[in-house]
Amino acid sequence: MDLTDVTTLGVLAALSAIAFFMAGQYGDDTPSGGNVFPQLASGVVCVTACVSLIQRLRGKSPNTSASDEDIKITWKPVSVALLTFGFLVLLPIIGYPLLAPLWLAAVMWIFGMRSVWILGFVSIGLSALAWILLSRLAFAPPPAGLFERFL
Repeated sequence: MDLTDVTTLGVLAALSAIAFFMAGQYGDDTPSGGNVFPQLASGVVCVTACVSLIQRLRGKSPNTSASDEDIKITWKPVSVALLTFGFLVLLPIIGYPLLAPLWLAAVMWIFGMRSVWILGFVSIGLSALAWILLSRLAFAPPPAGLFERFL
């Protein structure tokens, strides 16, 4: 049993449980009450972390084909983490409509997608779909940033 794994899963389970109960306290005059989606997301994370924690405590380790010495940090996850951090920092300033397609295209390119047409269609399509779902269904539109006066 790896203490780091158990600690990480325990903290993740605790934080997601706290987020679940905090989201339950929030409510507004929208049809969903404003708390359905945050509770759904935090509930799924909490259940998944608890199941993984129980499996770790029972001695079941994740299936790994490589030894611990063979596992190295590569540039892909580091670059995606840095891109995501930059996305979150710049989101209120630049805005979702421009930043989300660029972020999605960059992540897809990092993981091997090289077709410009697919990068463009998928990144713009998924960003537009997420905008519509967040603004119309969840009543929580992402920050528009520079596009505030147009939207």
